[in-house]
Amino acid sequence: MVMLCLRSNPPPPFLTCQPRGRRPSGGAKLRIYMYELPWEVAFPWEMSEHAHGRDQIYSAFEYFLRYFLRDTAVRTEDPLEATLFYVPALVYVYIGNVRNPTWQMESVIEHIRTRYPFFNRTGGADHFFFTTGDRGPCHLERWLQWLVRNGGLDGNRTGLFTFAGGVGEGTEYSGGVRQAIFRLLNATSPQPADIRFVQGRTSDYRQLLRTSKFCIAPYGYGWGIRVVQSIQHGCIPVIIQDGVYQAFEDFLPYESFSVRMPLADVPNMIEILRQYGEADLARLRLGMARHHRAFTWDRQYGGQAYEWTLSALQRRLANLQAGHFSRRALRGLQAAQGGGGP
Repeated sequence: MVMLCLRSNPPPPFLTCQPRGRRPSGGAKLRIYMYELPWEVAFPWEMSEHAHGRDQIYSAFEYFLRYFLRDTAVRTEDPLEATLFYVPALVYVYIGNVRNPTWQMESVIEHIRTRYPFFNRTGGADHFFFTTGDRGPCHLERWLQWLVRNGGLDGNRTGLFTFAGGVGEGTEYSGGVRQAIFRLLNATSPQPADIRFVQGRTSDYRQLLRTSKFCIAPYGYGWGIRVVQSIQHGCIPVIIQDGVYQAFEDFLPYESFSVRMPLADVPNMIEILRQYGEADLARLRLGMARHHRAFTWDRQYGGQAYEWTLSALQRRLANLQAGHFSRRALRGLQAAQGGGGP
């Protein structure tokens, strides 16, 4: 997810899309209680301050905490009226980008499980915490204003698709997507001039993002950063992540600003992407302009990631309550029919 943008002036407001259900009127009100963790739980082992440090591109949890503490409409200091519980474990300072947070989270969960009654009653289903990882840089350029004014048309994008990064081996890294694209391009002769596939880093990476129609967005060892990078450079993300839930996917219309492709279609991806005409590309670019704020945290640049996160939590609360209602209804039906049940 997106963190801090470093830019002197914020972009002007053009198309924007507010998250649906920010303060829903129906159902239970979203009230979140935040645990206060003692330092020996939040920091169970001594850590060298030079081990990971603080990197602005991993600061989503800091933005959420900053906005949440001031949000009196959502925050409650009474756990008895809470509908969800926030566990402010400072995971990133221990694990950095892709390391395993299990050992610290086990310590935190054991603390709240044994000292409070709330975790055990749902098995933690109504608890949430941040495990910030895999970079989410914010390079939102002023392409949006120009793009909207031109109806989504962008003649500067002459490349079909681009990718730069590690390829890796086996299926654990990227689910085999990067390797499959690498094999496809190696078997394609002659090499298409409008496709750039770079193993590792390249100094013209941002330029590639700005001049390509599509940007390949696989995951790596984690969720990856490429969907956000693509959107913030006006490059339509091609998400090839079988079985991976994307941010806010249950109510953010990804089909309006991205292309979803299964791994099985990679052998035909060049032909598939060439089928998109200028009208299709313009529609997807305008979709990015409409929804990009959901991926930006910093409010001085129009970020709405905090609001979208609350909307996702409200959706989770509604799903939890629907499940509880269904079980109660089932028990009532069983009782009416003379049947048993737990």
